[in-house]
Amino acid sequence: MNKQKVQKSLGQELIEYAITLPIFLILVLGIVDLGRAVYYYSAMNNVVREGARYGSIHLEDTGIDAAICNRIIERAIGVSLTCDDVTTNIDYDAGTIEVTVTYRFVLVSQIISGFFGVNELQLTTSSIMQLEYIPIS
Repeated sequence: MNKQKVQKSLGQELIEYAITLPIFLILVLGIVDLGRAVYYYSAMNNVVREGARYGSIHLEDTGIDAAICNRIIERAIGVSLTCDDVTTNIDYDAGTIEVTVTYRFVLVSQIISGFFGVNELQLTTSSIMQLEYIPIS
């Protein structure tokens, strides 16, 4: 009689694991994707500030947009940015420079993307800084 109870109990545990394992995996993969998204956003936020600071100091350089873009790309660790992702706007009347970075973040886990119906997120961050000086044209 004890053997029958043990065998029924083992089958019940197997069913419980089969039910809870997909939920656990979705939760873990969601946490991994969320952590990656937060890292990418944080890295983008740092490089956009770096680019805006570089642009506010080196405004007299020719090709400042390309210089800012290169600065952002070389400082973006772990994020593969291109110059198409970077936009700059210099407002001489207000004395400010605005640098914006937009990145398409692709989710790793297809389970999460199938569950929520999205495969990528658009991460956007910008920084506005005062110009150190306004060049006289």
